[in-house]
Amino acid sequence: RISKIKRIDILLQIMKELNSLNGINFSLKIIGDVINNSSRDYYISLNNYINSHNIGNKIVFSKGLNRMELNKEYNQADLIVSTSETNSLDKVLLEAMACETLILTNNPSFSSILRNKLVSDCYCESKEVEELKTIILKFAYMPTNQRENICKELRNIILKDHSLEKTISKISSHLYEISSKGSIV
Repeated sequence: RISKIKRIDILLQIMKELNSLNGINFSLKIIGDVINNSSRDYYISLNNYINSHNIGNKIVFSKGLNRMELNKEYNQADLIVSTSETNSLDKVLLEAMACETLILTNNPSFSSILRNKLVSDCYCESKEVEELKTIILKFAYMPTNQRENICKELRNIILKDHSLEKTISKISSHLYEISSKGSIV
């Protein structure tokens, strides 16, 4: 969805910066629906920014997609960037990781998930445009085999720690713990 909490304006600032570099061709696809007046106002402000910085030829807005359509998008993307401030496990990032798609996020919920050295560049603690841009450029110039290794490790993290089986087991364990304390009514 289009929402201020997703911080899409940060992505547009990054695109403006990348667009100013010679010899590099970046584009950004933003997928999501306008869901209320607040998101409509935000969408309008995003379009105003795009138009005032002449980056409209680099940005595409797409309506929200179902899970099967999103899977196709993940597989076609070079990089999924999330600057969302939800501080929760963003399922878009988890799904992209499962599809072996390179990700970049500054969501603190991913700091422990992306702690291993091979995938550590996928998490940026900073919310600064310049630092995020630097990592995007690093990924853009990274050798293909190194990118592929990172993507495979992202999928391994999902399989090891975030599979449906693991999640159900964690939920069951928590429910058992709560019920044994008499907390479930």
